[in-house]
Amino acid sequence: MKLFLDTHIVIWLFQRDPARFSQKALNLIDSSDLFIPTVSLLELQFLYEIGKITIEPSIIVGELRETITLLSVHTDFADLVQAALPLSWTRDPFDRLIVAEVNFHKAKLLTKDNRILKHFAPAVWR
Repeated sequence: MKLFLDTHIVIWLFQRDPARFSQKALNLIDSSDLFIPTVSLLELQFLYEIGKITIEPSIIVGELRETITLLSVHTDFADLVQAALPLSWTRDPFDRLIVAEVNFHKAKLLTKDNRILKHFAPAVWR
């Protein structure tokens, strides 16, 4: 199964903090092909620039590509924007684009974000 990881999940995996994850989330991580949404790279950069994370995104993603075989896919930006347009339940541009990309690839999204879990059926946590 294709499992995209929300940005906070990427950070938690990098921090090696299994206590943050539900048992279902850990099982999905162990049994799925793991993908980073394209826009998560930009979100990580913003978090770095404002001091919410202290490790450069290229280091985070590079290490995860090696340790958990984190994959990426190419999604045409115009297609991504088209898929994001109807997602009016969120005003967060990162969440909107992440959900659009997951939906575009007919995959699942691992997230603890309650708003996404409420509005996006392919989102999983528990």
